[in-house]
Amino acid sequence: MGGIPCIQLIRIFSDGLKFTVFSYMRVNQRHLIDYIESIDRIKQMLSIVSAFLLWP
Repeated sequence: MGGIPCIQLIRIFSDGLKFTVFSYMRVNQRHLIDYIESIDRIKQMLSIVSAFLLWP
């Protein structure tokens, strides 16, 4: 039962990340690659957390 709101939170979080990336691109493009790499790490952490939450 707790998996549905977890998925909704991940969607809201990813939408916020996209908005942050687009606004960050306008400000400074030099550190964009480091920023994308940090987002990949966050996605990995989210997938691990959601896997534990959805564990039967």
